[in-house]
Amino acid sequence: MLNKFNWNKTTTAIGLILSAVGIVVGLFTSEIRCLIPIINQTCPKGHCKSLFKDNQRIELKYNRTDLAHLQFGEVENINIIERGEDTLVTGRVYLLDHPYPGNKKLEEISVTSDKYPHKYPNPVKFQIKYNKDDTWNLDWYDVSGTKLEGEGKCQNAKIATGMLRYPDGHDTFNIMFESIQQ
Repeated sequence: MLNKFNWNKTTTAIGLILSAVGIVVGLFTSEIRCLIPIINQTCPKGHCKSLFKDNQRIELKYNRTDLAHLQFGEVENINIIERGEDTLVTGRVYLLDHPYPGNKKLEEISVTSDKYPHKYPNPVKFQIKYNKDDTWNLDWYDVSGTKLEGEGKCQNAKIATGMLRYPDGHDTFNIMFESIQQ
């Protein structure tokens, strides 16, 4: 009688073990793992797609890392091109003539449409290539046509931040794209 096999308890135990294994495997598949905030840090978020989209008002702000220079304006003429997993966004920005001092933090200023005139007759042109991990590369053509390069990350669906620099490295800028509340 001691060697009698209890089939009901064994099948219940096997069922519980398989369920636990299924949950553990499920946590490592991206669909489920990305729903859990504590462990979703490496998940593709799609924030860039939420920020850089048609009919979205976006302000651009940047300042030199020594805070001696501040510029901002509203992004215009966004063009979005899907290329497989990568997306290319082109646009332009007329920088605004504003009274803010150069030492102002980017988070403290905001574009108000039609409040400030254009600072230069020509716009800044840019091209952003972002991919599914919400990082992006930036090609930036200032008002003189000089190309700067940068990279960054979409922090959430409303803000993308990064760095921008001249090819010779003589100046580096903090840059922020932020959606404007409508």
